[in-house]
Amino acid sequence: MRGGPRRIAMVLLVVLAAVAQADPNPLAVVFRWRPLVGLGWISYGVYLWHWPITVWLDESSTGLQGWLLFGVRCAAPWRCRW
Repeated sequence: MRGGPRRIAMVLLVVLAAVAQADPNPLAVVFRWRPLVGLGWISYGVYLWHWPITVWLDESSTGLQGWLLFGVRCAAPWRCRW
């Protein structure tokens, strides 16, 4: 996609500017949504585990592809007993 990184940078700039405002705004309300707050609390763990799970659970090892494979990858950390 032509201009993709520039568009992403602009969107991130708008998001950061909106979140930094002291006054209430719609974006701040979205970021107070409980699932997003919860993801913020566990984001480092998600960061650490997403790559090994993506490598271990691929099309050749599961026989799945597309959204079904994505669902299995998302559910995998919750089924493992570390």
